[in-house]
Amino acid sequence: IELVDDDEVKLKPVPSHLHKIPLFLAAIALLVGFLIGDIVQGIQFYRGMTLLWCLSPIGSLLRWRLSGLNTKEGKLWCITLPAWVPWGTFCANVLGSTIGACLTGLNDRYFSEADPMERNWVRGLIFALNIGFSGSLSTVSTMIKETVILSEQHPGLAKPHYYAIGSCCCTMFLGLVIYATTVRIGST
Repeated sequence: IELVDDDEVKLKPVPSHLHKIPLFLAAIALLVGFLIGDIVQGIQFYRGMTLLWCLSPIGSLLRWRLSGLNTKEGKLWCITLPAWVPWGTFCANVLGSTIGACLTGLNDRYFSEADPMERNWVRGLIFALNIGFSGSLSTVSTMIKETVILSEQHPGLAKPHYYAIGSCCCTMFLGLVIYATTVRIGST
């Protein structure tokens, strides 16, 4: 069999929406399963998963909007920000970690010793905001990808290492300060 490259062959384009149908059906099936687990079975975990299903896209969309900062040079008050740093991803990771630490602190402070059935909507909402919203907002994979791109753009320089270590240290420090503050404020 011989393959021939023929310029006269007219290929019909595949409709771009067809590949989205199975993903949409799988997402709806998950939502239906979560609703059945919550409403029919009365399992609190599925209430949190239903809320998570609803809140995760919001975190992803906010991360996408923040990625617009990756290509902009800017000034913060009187400080000139380095243009090589992907500030959008940095902000998304810091914001996601901060929200996650705050929600974990609130959960540990007010709901760790509460009856599991007491305030289960609030606990489900905290779970969904923490895992769904802030988890979708923060993104380790994009940070790693951008670190690799920085190492390709600046071979032999320490810029990618500064970015990766700075991002991790910033999010850990802020997370620790916010968690500790949330858990300890007003406690005796």
